[in-house]
Amino acid sequence: MENMEMPSARHRSTGKRSGPKTYVQGLCTFCTNVRINRMNKQYKILEYPNIDDQRIYTYCFHVQNIATVVRNLLISIVEENKQVEVSLGIVGSILHRILECSTSIQLLAIKGRSRDIAILLLNIMELRIDLKYMSFDTNRLQEWKNHENSWRKPWKLHSQLKEICKTENELEAERDMYHLFSMIKHGSPASTEHLDDVRMTNIAFSISSEPNGTRIDLSHANHQLGMYLFATGAYLYEACFAALRILSRLGLNFPEIEKTLKQKHNELGRFFMQDIKEQIIEWQRQNDDQFRKKWDASEERIRILKKERDILFKEMEALRHRIEIANDENR
Repeated sequence: MENMEMPSARHRSTGKRSGPKTYVQGLCTFCTNVRINRMNKQYKILEYPNIDDQRIYTYCFHVQNIATVVRNLLISIVEENKQVEVSLGIVGSILHRILECSTSIQLLAIKGRSRDIAILLLNIMELRIDLKYMSFDTNRLQEWKNHENSWRKPWKLHSQLKEICKTENELEAERDMYHLFSMIKHGSPASTEHLDDVRMTNIAFSISSEPNGTRIDLSHANHQLGMYLFATGAYLYEACFAALRILSRLGLNFPEIEKTLKQKHNELGRFFMQDIKEQIIEWQRQNDDQFRKKWDASEERIRILKKERDILFKEMEALRHRIEIANDENR
């Protein structure tokens, strides 16, 4: 487009915490109003407003911390490739694509576009599976490089999952996640109905009280953005860790990067647990408020019923007195 103005940076996050706020401001700089002048006409492209949920900006902050570690690993891969005769272009290209998706996910998150995020999460999930699968046998790097069918990968997803998943529960969880994201990607009308079937999704949750205790349901739409971002950070971590494992098998070790990666992942995990606890506390508070309102309403109803009972007793007493007077007169 010609005569395009540079994007304005006046649309900023309203977050209160300095760390996440500073990052999101930078993230939003290139996602603002753009004006195009052509043929003496002016067109305006209006962006969606940013959401006000501070939790989302904090999730973005932690995801970006992990992404920075991945980016540093990419730089290290390029530097090492100048000294050793090992082609790691496949690992680098996969990590780079995952980083691109994670940035897009964060941009979509601050605009509240959860279903679009799910589509990108499917892409990250598949790339992460490829890296983990190749980390078990580095000969698969060459197998991928020599693969000539541009329509499909050299391995079937089912075989990959069976090898990288340690338990049957983990395997079922991966399948459920893949199924869910695929339905959202292809616009299946059943996608919203199958959320309750996802076993260990880390997507979203709602809280309800049941006879045997409190149930956390990973399907509540109000929490999808935060849980999608948590999944993004977790996938970034697993993909980077798999890449480090491949590098180690090829004789390249980056202990400081691995240490920082674990640290940033733990920080995301702690915030995730804190977020869940806060949501549970908030649910309990709201539940207590509702119970209190019901209790107050019940007490008010009891007070009214008592008042009506007293009036009825007085009316019955007056009626009994009139009957006695009438009986005396008849005598």
